[in-house]
Amino acid sequence: MSLFGSVQVIQRSFSPGRREKGSWIPGELTDALFKGTVNNSPGKVLELLPEGKRSDDTISVFAPINLNFTPADSKQQRDGDLIIWEGREYEVQIARKCNSHPVKMMHHWELLAIRKKEGER
Repeated sequence: MSLFGSVQVIQRSFSPGRREKGSWIPGELTDALFKGTVNNSPGKVLELLPEGKRSDDTISVFAPINLNFTPADSKQQRDGDLIIWEGREYEVQIARKCNSHPVKMMHHWELLAIRKKEGER
């Protein structure tokens, strides 16, 4: 995938945790580097987020289609993948595949991620 203005970005994912002999074992953390495009999200895009999640510290990320991304889900009490860009962590809130262009190289992920505050888990 070749996107205009691509930069190195880190995807930090958590594998699902599991129960073993009555004890909870948290999932493992994995980091993957990818090239993508990152922009501050315009106001119109922020309307995609629920009211309490809208923030000026939101980024839009366009990433290669060959990766997988997990968005946060409060109903399932699941954290989303993290995007690390310019030394800051952003949690993926929305992840959708964009396949609107007939040329396969244009298929990509469109992510909406909110910056995590210092010390926030």
